[in-house]
Amino acid sequence: MFMRRQMMTVALEEGEEGAVGAMAASPLGDPAPSLGPLDTLLPEDVEAMERLRQRLQTHWGLLQTTAALGKEAEGKKGKNLD
Repeated sequence: MFMRRQMMTVALEEGEEGAVGAMAASPLGDPAPSLGPLDTLLPEDVEAMERLRQRLQTHWGLLQTTAALGKEAEGKKGKNLD
């Protein structure tokens, strides 16, 4: 039985090589490289992500934040069912 490693070529644009390289490494069986320190997010990107999270949260319970789940748990703690 012969195993042949397939080759994948990825053209990278400047600024995207870190993320694309990490994504391309995994399907090839290579360990993902360290992406290094992350840049600070732009405020408008953070706001857009938060709006999207709030919109999707109503449809998928998995998107609830741990903070929201923590608040629910605290509210239930105060109500003893003894």
